[in-house]
Amino acid sequence: MIEFVCDGKAATCTPGTLVHVPRGTVHGFAYGVGGGQMLEITGQGALAAQMFTAVDREVSAGEADIPRALQVLARNGVTVPDPR
Repeated sequence: MIEFVCDGKAATCTPGTLVHVPRGTVHGFAYGVGGGQMLEITGQGALAAQMFTAVDREVSAGEADIPRALQVLARNGVTVPDPR
């Protein structure tokens, strides 16, 4: 199960759920107990593939280096809102 928030609206996504996120929409997700899997498909000209490649290359798996991850995201056009 994955909890997904898109433009302020929350949804619990079970296997087989399709979520459409229009370009520029604030969104986020959290895996439930036991984790999960997600497939992302991006449109032509989207920067998501570039961003995910940079995160994979520059942020070590299992490492909780949030400041480094935020730097990589910012460099790839992603704004992460402050949760406070």
